[in-house]
Parts: sequence; C-alpha cells; structure tokens
Amino acid sequence: MEKPPKSYYVKLFLGALEETFQFKRLARYWLPVYAWAFLIFYLSSIAGLATGLPHEFDLIIRKIGHIGEYFVLTYLIWRAFRSYGFPSRDCFILGALGSFIYAGSDEFHQFFVSHRHGCFLDVLIDSVGIIIFWLLLKLFYHKKT
Repeated sequence: MEKPPKSYYVKLFLGALEETFQFKRLARYWLPVYAWAFLIFYLSSIAGLATGLPHEFDLIIRKIGHIGEYFVLTYLIWRAFRSYGFPSRDCFILGALGSFIYAGSDEFHQFFVSHRHGCFLDVLIDSVGIIIFWLLLKLFYHKKT
C-alpha cells in the first residue's frame, strides 16, 4: 500500500481545524466585528479629534459619525449571530446589547484620553444608530424572519 503524499495530511489537518474552530465563520463574520470595534477604539483614542470645520459643523459631523459607527457595529454583530442560524430578532437583541455596552465602554475609555471626555449623551446618540438599524431591519428584513 502506497503512502499518501504530505500534502494530503496537511489538507486533512487544515480541514479538521476548519471544522473544529470554524475559521471561515470567524474570518467572514466575526473578524469584521472586531476590526470595526478596533477602529472605533482607535478613533476615540485620538486626542482632540476634530474635522477642522467651524464648531457647529464639526459637532454635527462627529455626532453623525457616532450614529454611523454604531449602526455598522450593530449590523456586523447581527450578521455574525445570523451566521449560526439564530432568529433575526434574537440576533438584533444581541447586536443591540453588544453595541450599547461597547458604546458605554468607549465613553468610559475617553475619560483616560487627553483632550477627550466621556459623555453619557454620546451613548444615547450612539443608540440612535442602533435604533435606525432596528427600523431598517423591520422594514426590509421582516419577511425573512
């Protein structure tokens, strides 16, 4: 009986790892969640982050950014949990809860950043992104759940 080539064993090993740890799911669904959360953390670590526009416009753009950041984070978490086949409503609850907790932790983090300060109002503004995602989910996805 002929011995299989080494590449056979490598493929077998990688196949077993993939099944065990579901690397495809991790890379496709969870890696974007962590990357987006890291981007939010990075941006909130920049001391005195501003657009350079007059204060009123700068404030509006930054608050729209808050809404957009947490809209996307909620979507990414929802999408990751949907990959397991969980009901959309349950995935939204997990996504909303995860995003809300992350928003709170991000504001807490800003207490330790020079020229930044944490603000509960920003957590509420972040929550607007979560609510917009929920409304769009209800509007466009309700038939599939």
